[in-house]
Order: sequence, then structure tokens, then C-alpha cells
Amino acid sequence: PWAALQTARLVPRHTSYLREVKRELERASLPDVPVRVIVPRSRTRWRATYAKMDASNRALVKRFPRGELVFADGTSHSWLPVERPDVVVAAIRDVLSVA
Repeated sequence: PWAALQTARLVPRHTSYLREVKRELERASLPDVPVRVIVPRSRTRWRATYAKMDASNRALVKRFPRGELVFADGTSHSWLPVERPDVVVAAIRDVLSVA
């Protein structure tokens, strides 16, 4: 119940926060560093939402010369690190190997 209450308090602010982050990222001069954006892939949940997130993630990755998307099949957005720690560890190792 506590987590649900905290989520309910944060959700109304989430959209404005994401817009602010997006504006700042679009204005920022981003460094030439290896970047991996891990994208959840669920076969059943929120396909339209994931498609929208994919477009945003692709736009972000394009801003980095060494950016790549990494897809994590069978995951949700919130639980990706718990559901697929292997994908997270592999992405970290990949970035460290090319840094």
C-alpha cells in the first residue's frame, strides 16, 4: 500500500519531469562516449506505450556516435533490472569494453 500511495503521488509530476529532461537533453552537448539504452520488450503489455518509448529511445541513442539500443525481451519497464539482470550486466560489460 505504501508503494502504491507513493506512486500515486509521483505520477502527476512524472510527465512534466520527462518533458523537462527531454528539453535539457535536446539542448545539451553530449559527449562521445559509449551509451547503451536498454529497452523493455513485452509481448502483451502496453504495445502502444512501448512503441512511443522506442521512438524516444531511438532519438536519444542517435545523439551519441557510439550509442546503441539493447532490447530486453520478456520484460516490463519498471522491473527490467530484476527480470533480466543478465541484459543489464551484458550492457555494462559492453560499454566498459569499448570505453
